[in-house]
Amino acid sequence: MNHLSKSTGFTLIELVTVIVLLGILSVGISGFLKIGSEMFVDVKNRSEIVATARFAMERLNRELRSALPNSVVSNPTTGFDSSEIQCIQYTPILSAAHYLDIPTVDANELENNTLSVIEFNLNGLVLVGTSDVRVVVYPIKSADIYDTSSNKTWLLENATLDESQAVGNSKQWDINFSNNVLFEADSPTRRLYFIDNKVSYCVRRTELKRFVGNNPLDEANPATFFNNNGVLMATDLLFDTASGEYPFRISEATQSRNSMALIKLIFSRNGESVVFNNEVHIPNAP
Repeated sequence: MNHLSKSTGFTLIELVTVIVLLGILSVGISGFLKIGSEMFVDVKNRSEIVATARFAMERLNRELRSALPNSVVSNPTTGFDSSEIQCIQYTPILSAAHYLDIPTVDANELENNTLSVIEFNLNGLVLVGTSDVRVVVYPIKSADIYDTSSNKTWLLENATLDESQAVGNSKQWDINFSNNVLFEADSPTRRLYFIDNKVSYCVRRTELKRFVGNNPLDEANPATFFNNNGVLMATDLLFDTASGEYPFRISEATQSRNSMALIKLIFSRNGESVVFNNEVHIPNAP
């Protein structure tokens, strides 16, 4: 007796149904993977922005806290200049000492080429063959530091340290200049500072740069100087100059409080934005 074999398989309707279901699943899975990859990119962008911003802010904060009193200023004071640049500048302290005697105008003294100071930590300060190191006494406003005609600061020209005047435990040193100096007035705390070239942090459009010496706003063509000089500290900054947003403001010191640098940096990348607001207190002890 012959038995007819019955073949088995999928019908066309079943195949079409499976294909449709697989298509729906693939669309859903691809959408899920796309969302996951976008989330990863967003987190990565935000992490990179925060890391860049944190490095720039921490360095700027650290440097401003060790700035010479009354040397921190912003240029221009509000908004940006025509080249879309704003800077905050300060003068770094190389070392400090207390003096025993300096020639001053208010005491009606004559110019002298010797300052008597109490022994202090040189901190690597090189007095012989100096070119940019200056001595400043009692700077109570920024013009005392940045105005070259001020008698508050004097350039060291081949100053030498004379320890032969030390008597007993007095630890007295004489700083001998190659030129005569005459300071404007004595410091109430008899303190003098050794300072170097000014340092500036400047923002232009999306970049934050650090400059030593002249900054872009000291030059005839600020934009060109900004592009060709300085050390890049951060990118991806966002500022709308037309809306009055600007990164640096200074709250001046009074008799009862220190001055403050108010810093606002906005970082943006691929639609992700992070705003850093910071207040840095500047010691006011000239």
